[in-house]
Amino acid sequence: MDANGSRYHTLIGASDWQRSAPPAAAVEWRDGALRLQALLFEFRPGRAEALPEEYGRGGVFDAYGNLYWLSSDRHTIMVRSVGSGDSSRFWPVAGGTPAHDRAGAIAGYRAGSQTPSDSRFQPLSAATDTPPLPELDALTITAAHYLVVASTEAGGLLIFDLYGGGPPLFQVWPELPVALALVALADGGVGVLSDNHLLRSGPDLKPRFRADRQPPWFTPEGTWRETQQSSPPAAEASPPAADNTSNPLAGEPCDLNLEPALPADDTGDRTTATAIAALPGNRLLILSHSATRPGATWLSVIGLDGTPSPLVAGQPVVDADRPPPVDPDALPAKAIRLDLLLARITTGAHAPALAGRTLAIDWGQAAAGAVASAGTFSLIVVDAAGDQAYRFAAGWQAQTLVVGVVGEYLPLRRYHGMGLAALAAGMTLHGYPDARVFYAGEKQWSPLLALPQPRYARQATLLVPAPELAWDSGQPACVWHRLLLDQRLPPGTSVSVDSRCVENLDDLAAAEWRSEPALLRASRGSELPWRDTGQSPAGTWELLLQAARGRHLQLRLTITGDGRQTPSLQALRVWYPRFSYASQYLPPMFRADAGSADFLDRLLALFEGEFTRWEDRIAAAQWLFDARTAPAATLDWLASWLGVAFDPAWDERRRRLLIRHALLGHARRGTVPGLLLGATLAWETEVDEDWLRAPEKLTERAHGVRLQELFGWQTALAGNAWRPALGRAWLLHADRLAGDPSLADPAELAALGITGAAALAAANPERRQQLQRAFGFIPRAAIEEERLWSAWLDAQDDQRSPPGDQPLAPVDAADWRAYLDSSRPCAPLRQRWQDFLARRWQRVSELNAAWGTRWRSFSRIPSPIVLPASEAALADWHRFEAQVLRALGHAHRFRIVLPLPAGTLDLDELTRRRASVLRVIEREKPAHTTAEVRFGFDLFRVGDARLGLDSRLENGLARYPELAALAGGTAGSLVLGRSDLGGGRLATTRPQPPADRVGLDRGGLSLRRPT
Repeated sequence: MDANGSRYHTLIGASDWQRSAPPAAAVEWRDGALRLQALLFEFRPGRAEALPEEYGRGGVFDAYGNLYWLSSDRHTIMVRSVGSGDSSRFWPVAGGTPAHDRAGAIAGYRAGSQTPSDSRFQPLSAATDTPPLPELDALTITAAHYLVVASTEAGGLLIFDLYGGGPPLFQVWPELPVALALVALADGGVGVLSDNHLLRSGPDLKPRFRADRQPPWFTPEGTWRETQQSSPPAAEASPPAADNTSNPLAGEPCDLNLEPALPADDTGDRTTATAIAALPGNRLLILSHSATRPGATWLSVIGLDGTPSPLVAGQPVVDADRPPPVDPDALPAKAIRLDLLLARITTGAHAPALAGRTLAIDWGQAAAGAVASAGTFSLIVVDAAGDQAYRFAAGWQAQTLVVGVVGEYLPLRRYHGMGLAALAAGMTLHGYPDARVFYAGEKQWSPLLALPQPRYARQATLLVPAPELAWDSGQPACVWHRLLLDQRLPPGTSVSVDSRCVENLDDLAAAEWRSEPALLRASRGSELPWRDTGQSPAGTWELLLQAARGRHLQLRLTITGDGRQTPSLQALRVWYPRFSYASQYLPPMFRADAGSADFLDRLLALFEGEFTRWEDRIAAAQWLFDARTAPAATLDWLASWLGVAFDPAWDERRRRLLIRHALLGHARRGTVPGLLLGATLAWETEVDEDWLRAPEKLTERAHGVRLQELFGWQTALAGNAWRPALGRAWLLHADRLAGDPSLADPAELAALGITGAAALAAANPERRQQLQRAFGFIPRAAIEEERLWSAWLDAQDDQRSPPGDQPLAPVDAADWRAYLDSSRPCAPLRQRWQDFLARRWQRVSELNAAWGTRWRSFSRIPSPIVLPASEAALADWHRFEAQVLRALGHAHRFRIVLPLPAGTLDLDELTRRRASVLRVIEREKPAHTTAEVRFGFDLFRVGDARLGLDSRLENGLARYPELAALAGGTAGSLVLGRSDLGGGRLATTRPQPPADRVGLDRGGLSLRRPT
């Protein structure tokens, strides 16, 4: 309600706008505003060119980011090294064993011989024609880091040990069909896609056969029979039946029929599976296409046990990291047609044609262990012409996979149909931090990145609100006042308004629409007092309703764009009833003529709107003094009242919270909880208000910012050092030197000043070690006191010793008081000694009773320059020298320890947040202190971390090479005196296989452990 009593109906938020939008309206709620529906940009080539026939043979990344793929002639395996970024031939090795020898060995297996070739020593036969290398069909990398390449022409698998290295092993696979794709399975085996079937191998990469289809010359263990007999023995003529109890694939078919998950096309024929990928949970993702309908592509899911999983179409989305919402009109099915999903948001009226043979899974930036639990991923397919790729977001809801298209334009430049390569979950290439999928271009593999090409629907119409929810003023013949719309209106776009009013809601559908004037931007922003209209260039647009008279009101908004830009509608408000200046303030004669009265009423309404805005701001001035309601532009002004300073990097929410809790912040300023709170607010991306309510509990956070007070870093005294419990007599006993000349002389230990043990230790390193061994420290306060006493005696031409108790003679007491007063500015350690005694004993009478002295005040007690005689005084002196003074060097120093955030690390973001912490600490710390900011991974080392307090394990520079710059170096470099020895390496080393890794024996494919 405003100052004149007018109220308003509003639309704000996604639920209000979506209720007003009909199902067929081309609008969507995105980024906090209602917009025209986003369409996917579709590249239209001048002439259609089909991809080459040999496509879909994608690349594969290993665990370290090296990329492997097949050459265009399918006779060579290529590799792109992650370290250098260069592409080279991986196999056959240049300069190695002649290629025809390897080809002949493979051809021998291909010929189907029952025994390996004869390797006895014999004369070399005449050279024959060199057989060509076999064609390679597909490749993949298993979970055990084996590169497996299928070759139908060779009749088996080539297996490369990426850990152990060396030449490839050949695993014969009888009757191996043409491999459309190889897929690595979770158990360490591989699957061969061919003719709507998936043929599987075990974790040892040996083929699995059903008992009724196992070759008689192939042992149940999957090896060749080592026999020279012309016919196998009767006992070996037929292999034993498969034993499911010992079969690692028990319960899962070795020959998985994919047809139960494949749909039928329009003619009723079964589609053909052309691409496959593995999903967590022993599931397979299948792409299939129809021979009678080119370009149509279906997506289906089947488990390794042969059970299909249902799929359901989801609504188009923008963010691929979240599962798409389910389309309310879609029903679960065993397959989804992807090209029809694309047709819903493409610029053309036809469905885009998809290749159907290329599939890549993008797991995002999630860590490898979080993939299975998150259940969200995206899949990439390529169009039939090879000009662009399409991304589909997918996520599991219960046991149903929801799939929706992502509105990204992914162009392909000079793509030749060599397939795609996707990084594993949690992996990032330092050269391409934003790329997850790569494609083979003309000469190299290129990252697949989204290119901003916005496309939107050109027009949409909304009925605001819905007919059954028409706004009710509750007043007959109500004059509706004005409409205000918070929106962003780019050039080339517009929003027009029509209205209709009725007294009876049943007559609303038959009422005629009346056009309203064009919306004009309000130069002063929102009419609501002290409200921000949102981010620039969003603003408030308004119009005065001309003839809207009736109890019920409905509006029709026509949203128009140019195809490349769209209006963004945030909130709508309609005010009622109109406060008439003509009726309230002018005589009745100004309303005698109906036409003139209506014009005058609308004219004065313009002034009423501006005056009411001022009145509302005056009436709501209290909002400026509440951090929850004050405009963002006034927060600095409000903070100046409380003496609060903001860091420039802090967002609006942090500033509001700091103002609200300014009283507690001032009370904690300069203390450990206050410093910890400031560092936490500057470092964390999300702020919890409980931190400001109880900053003392920040130390209890499991993974939060820590504050280390460095006075706690003093080392403990040596185990053989003297302690007061041993007694003064033991330290000064002459027999203590017997048999151990390295001990200090007792006579020297009795005198602590510059004429005694301390002076000898300062001049002689050997004596210094003896003193350190005896006491564990150098008596600094005694040295200071004796120097001051000697200087005062020289000025007085006297040779007295300092008193060990309060002088009784008036002359001696006066001299002692004069000495103390004159030397006080030069005796900081004496002052600390006196303060220590005052805190320790509270009253000087209690000290005298314990020490057996007669001191009149603590300010008269000097630092001892000889070893105290009484046990109490000796204990006090030892505690002061061994604990207080030894900790004094770090008493003014502290350290802020920052934890690394979970997930992907952004070096620029970490640097910015660390700089924010530095600014806050420099402003909030006490003036006499010195602070430093370090990362947690940089402190877990001997001498810097306290076991149980600072012994938190974090991944350091060895796991995050990009963080080397934060520790004073660059990625991959070691700088003497600046880099951490444990955080870098001189050169990259070959990763060693784990101790429990099971390798493949080169002699007969038997299991072995590496030596």
